[in-house]
Amino acid sequence: MKRKLFLLGFLLSIMIMPSFAQIDDEIQQSKTEQVRKGREYLTEKFLDRDYEKVKEIKDYLLTFETEEFKAFKPHELWHILLWTQEYEALETAFRQVDSAYVAEIDKAVVPSRDQLGEQLYRRSIEDEHLLRFNLQEANLPVEDFDFLNLYLDWDSKPLNKEHIEECNELADQFLAKYPHSEYEWFVRHIIRRVFAPKNWGWGMGLDLCSGLSSGVLPKPYVGFGLSIDVLYKKFDFMLGYDVVYGKTALDLPYTISSAPHIYPKGSRSEPIVWYANLSYEVWEKKRMSLAPFIGVGGVLEVFPDDQVPGSDLKKQQRVYWTGNVGACFDLKGDLLGDTGALRVKYQCGISAPDGHISTIHLISVGWTYKLRGKTRVY
Repeated sequence: MKRKLFLLGFLLSIMIMPSFAQIDDEIQQSKTEQVRKGREYLTEKFLDRDYEKVKEIKDYLLTFETEEFKAFKPHELWHILLWTQEYEALETAFRQVDSAYVAEIDKAVVPSRDQLGEQLYRRSIEDEHLLRFNLQEANLPVEDFDFLNLYLDWDSKPLNKEHIEECNELADQFLAKYPHSEYEWFVRHIIRRVFAPKNWGWGMGLDLCSGLSSGVLPKPYVGFGLSIDVLYKKFDFMLGYDVVYGKTALDLPYTISSAPHIYPKGSRSEPIVWYANLSYEVWEKKRMSLAPFIGVGGVLEVFPDDQVPGSDLKKQQRVYWTGNVGACFDLKGDLLGDTGALRVKYQCGISAPDGHISTIHLISVGWTYKLRGKTRVY
């Protein structure tokens, strides 16, 4: 019985082994596996600086490509063509880049991450001068030469704010020089990265303030404030308040147990200056902007309890309505980030209690934060 079972198992293994061997052979010969091995071989030859062999391997791997399957990521192929000095093929590759090409790449199967892309990029950075020398010696048409140098300018430096601004300027110069260039899509959509704020946004601010007043308004001298901003294009609707410490401008009568008393002029007061202002940015530079505003507001004069013990003075708090004019000057800088700014604000509130014109002038210095999304401008 055991002999029969052993014989049966042996016969089954003989039948199954060819099937496994066939699958293993198919895997070894699969497109993905061949491309993987080819990329490893290409990397080896690239590190040896054997660019003729690199060209042969690259041509071989390109025979596997279809719309759904790619042997190289786009930037890998561009770097290879730069090093093999196949400029005609490279120019054709750049010219075919458009929205349809990008959509095709997004849907296609691309190689898994390996050393090829990293080694190509590393050498292109380290030996950038050799790439530029090769371009100089190739006697290319002026437009092609200018574009390939622009590509190297964009590709050879870290992606930071200063580099982006520099490349944007170079891209604008190229587009102005060649308004009908076949490289326009690549320059405008890949190299050039210009973003504009979206229409709507919001912000907030904190500040320290100081000022003076005339007429019946309390005399403030120092305080602090908070504001909330609603942004639309160049308009800024600011809703906020400042709490200031000052002195009363008039004698204020009050009663304790039906007996009349006077809260004397010049006594301590804690007025709250609130406002709802609408500004419009009339001037803007890279690091600064100016926005005058108009609005409405008021002054709520608050009296500390310890100044009038036992009184019912809180019920006699005074409110003065104001019309406001002023301006905000924002100073931007790297330390404050893209959304922050140092704000200097001047506000003049005009009131007419009992027919007497009174004004309150406040100068505040503080930090403002504006957040609105950005959209890319092509």
